[in-house]
Formats: sequence, structure tokens, C-alpha cells
Amino acid sequence: MAALRWRAGRESNPRHLVPKTSALSAELPARAALSVDALHRTILPSGAGRLRAYHRVMGAPVPDEARAALRSVMQSHATGDVDIAAARAVVAQWPDYAQARSYLGQTLVTRKRKFADGLEELDRAVAIGSDDAYILYSAGWCREFVANAMATGKGGGHQAVEGTPEAMYASAHELFLQALEADPDDQLLGDIQDMLTVISKVTGVPWDGGEEIEHAPPRPR
Repeated sequence: MAALRWRAGRESNPRHLVPKTSALSAELPARAALSVDALHRTILPSGAGRLRAYHRVMGAPVPDEARAALRSVMQSHATGDVDIAAARAVVAQWPDYAQARSYLGQTLVTRKRKFADGLEELDRAVAIGSDDAYILYSAGWCREFVANAMATGKGGGHQAVEGTPEAMYASAHELFLQALEADPDDQLLGDIQDMLTVISKVTGVPWDGGEEIEHAPPRPR
């Protein structure tokens, strides 16, 4: 089991992916809504400890052409042009590119509210990058998003998706626990724990197994 660390008094992270309709909004109101900045941090992480599946296609390095294609899609996203067709084209050309599938899945869920389609892409990303904490976190986060929308009806209409909110929360919970086991960096670790705590408050099921949690110092402002 990965070490469980909770940041006592940890500052809210405005780069964290949190939609206005998410249950997490009520718990951490200072956090911002979905932003391209957050997409870049979650989907295009930097640093040697964050590469793994994000820069590999089925064990081989991702071609520069593939990274450039996804980067172009995300740059368009940054200007407000959410081009799902272009994202699908990247996935079609490099079907085992977990990073591209994760981006497409998150965007379908949060921007287009295509819940079934988006979760399917995220499941495929997890199947490819099952050892990557960021991919696992993104899939869990989107399932919490969907569960909250199903349970509250907030956020307007959305594509139908099989299952119940309870099952969706349980699936998100499991993905976050897997992300804890995947050696997340300190910043992502806190985000994972935040989401587990939110789900615990919604479902009444504790996530830490009653283990003593190590308190880490607050994140510098």
C-alpha cells in the first residue's frame, strides 16, 4: 500500500480539474473549473517521474508526430476551439496512444457531456496506461463527475450511461486507489486524496481503511 499522506491545511490547487457541477465544488469552493491549464498538467505532465504511459505507445516511444498532433489539438482547445474531430483523428492514427485517449475521454465527458463515449475512451486509456497515476486519476475524476451529474441532475442534459451513481462512485473510488499505488508525485497525491475524501463523504464509505495518515506540511503558496 502506498503511503497515505494528507496535507493538513493544504492550499487549494486552482490547476486541479474540478467542474462546477462536481461534488468536490462544495468541499473545496476555492478550486477552479476545468481549464486548459489543468488539462496540460494532467494530460501532458513533465518530469521523468511522470512520463510512463504518457510518452509511450504499447511500450514504444510515442512518435514526435503523434505528440505534435495532440499538442495542436490542445492549443486549439486553449483558444476555445474544442475540436473533437481532430482529437478523434489523433486517436484513430495512434490507437494505443493513452495520452490522446485520456484527453479525448475527458473532453467528451466535461465539455460535450457525452458520458458513455467519454468513459469508454478513458477505459481504453486505462487499459493501455494502467501503471500511470495521471491516467488512472483522470479516469476516476471523470467517473466522479458523471456520478455527481447522475445523482443530482445538475449541469443540464447528457448522454445516457449505464449504471447507477452508486456504481459510478465505487468505480471512481477504485481508480483513485489504483492511482495511489502508481507512485503519484506529491501534487497529484494530494488531489487523489481530496477526491477519495469527497467520495467517502458522499457514500459514507471510508477510503483509508482506518490507517494512521501521515500529515505533510502545507504546500507553499
